[in-house]
Amino acid sequence: MDLDQVEERIKKLEENIAKFEEQELRNIENIKNEIKLLDTHVSEMNKKKNSKKLLHANKCFAQKLLQKKENCNKKKKYMKDIKRDVLFQIKLVKDENNAKKKNENLLHKHFNFQHLKEFTDQVKQNFLMLNVRREYSIKSIFEEISKIKNKSIAYLNKFLIIQKEINSLLQTINNNALTDIFVLAKNSLLFQKEVANMFQRFYHQVENSITGL
Repeated sequence: MDLDQVEERIKKLEENIAKFEEQELRNIENIKNEIKLLDTHVSEMNKKKNSKKLLHANKCFAQKLLQKKENCNKKKKYMKDIKRDVLFQIKLVKDENNAKKKNENLLHKHFNFQHLKEFTDQVKQNFLMLNVRREYSIKSIFEEISKIKNKSIAYLNKFLIIQKEINSLLQTINNNALTDIFVLAKNSLLFQKEVANMFQRFYHQVENSITGL
């Protein structure tokens, strides 16, 4: 593996880290939106429930009022009693509605508190899991990057050692070659000198032979 391949793998790992962080942000935003949507649904359900109860109470009260008016139209002396009864019924209905509203508010608050607590615990757990996964992934990625860098450094050191050995070998070869050339040149000079001496001796022998004749 050369340095370009190492840099390319490191770049891919950095891109994977960025994608992982973007996915975590999207997951967190989805969880927040889900909590808001559920809270809106719960509020709407409580409003509809209260409206239905008030409508039913008003219908019952209207029916009772009509019945009493029909029965007491001919008896004026009962009008005050009817009025008092009606006011009493209204008061009872109001008291009952107020009590129900208080109970419903308490239940609603308790439900919302419990609901939010459950979701908060769930969100905390999800965040904890995401953090653990993110830390594990980032740790694995950095370990992989560290391994690749260590391998690259080892390969580079091996390359430098080999290059140094090659340079040393070339230097040795050059030194040996220079020595051989020097020895060869020296031997050549000796050979030439020896040939010259042999020729000179031969010349003297020939000259002596001619002189003796």
